[in-house]
Amino acid sequence: MASRTRGGRPKRQERKRGLVVTEGRVTEPQYLDLLKQVIRGPVSVTIVGMGADPARVLHEAEKKARAAGEKYDWICCVVDVDQHTTLDEVLRVARKSGEFVVVTNLKFEQWLLWYVDEGLRELGTKELDGLMKKRGLMNGKQLSPKFPIEDYEKAVEVARRADLSMELCRKGRCPSSSMPLLIELMQGKNLK
Repeated sequence: MASRTRGGRPKRQERKRGLVVTEGRVTEPQYLDLLKQVIRGPVSVTIVGMGADPARVLHEAEKKARAAGEKYDWICCVVDVDQHTTLDEVLRVARKSGEFVVVTNLKFEQWLLWYVDEGLRELGTKELDGLMKKRGLMNGKQLSPKFPIEDYEKAVEVARRADLSMELCRKGRCPSSSMPLLIELMQGKNLK
């Protein structure tokens, strides 16, 4: 039964709020903005693209969370494995402090490729970039206007097959991505 105000009207459910800070400045924020439109979940998500290494991404997420008047129900950083030397420390700190980190190994484009390709073989950066272009998924760093964003459940299935023990704040084998867990957060599911 819905709770009611003194005037007899039902109380409005407060919408949850999430903060996502991404390592990428272009592709990841563009993708997440499109995904928000498709999911239309019960969570209001703020997205910030950093263009920085994982340590700076986590620092920015913590800074935004402390900002006056900003209250988030959850904070998530989206990073790649790439060649980052700070990633292991960031994962340790995030686990300890309760922030979430979504890691894609080798890089975010692997997650995007799973929208159209179920391959689970390890790819190098150049090979992955070539496949993204060949499949028409990206124009440079921008997602193609024809990117099949509504097919995110297909990518979720492939990612779950790639990493059977998927967790936040963990670097999986290559290829892997814990993006399905961020999607669950955006859908209002409690992962704690």
